[in-house]
Amino acid sequence: MSQRERNPIWQFFEKSTNDLSKAVCKICKKSLSLGSQEPKKQTLYGVKQHLSKFHGTEHRQVLKRQSELENIKNELNIIGRICRCYPNQCCQWCIKFRVIY
Repeated sequence: MSQRERNPIWQFFEKSTNDLSKAVCKICKKSLSLGSQEPKKQTLYGVKQHLSKFHGTEHRQVLKRQSELENIKNELNIIGRICRCYPNQCCQWCIKFRVIY
């Protein structure tokens, strides 16, 4: 899964079709640098700063969603460590019913 698919900040930005090292704000249409045309070398620092400085409400939405995703990830890691169904992977039934051995 790419960073673009994982990070909720991408609901407010899209990659430029003309320049792969740029992202365009969907709100104000400002073009922002991602630092590189190579995806593994790109950074979201400027994109996050832009959202924080110019679009506070949207920035708070992103922070809230990131927190929710982190909580889900942590919960699944805890459940996965205690589930005896599969090594290092919890079954959907245990996740649904919060079975703890």
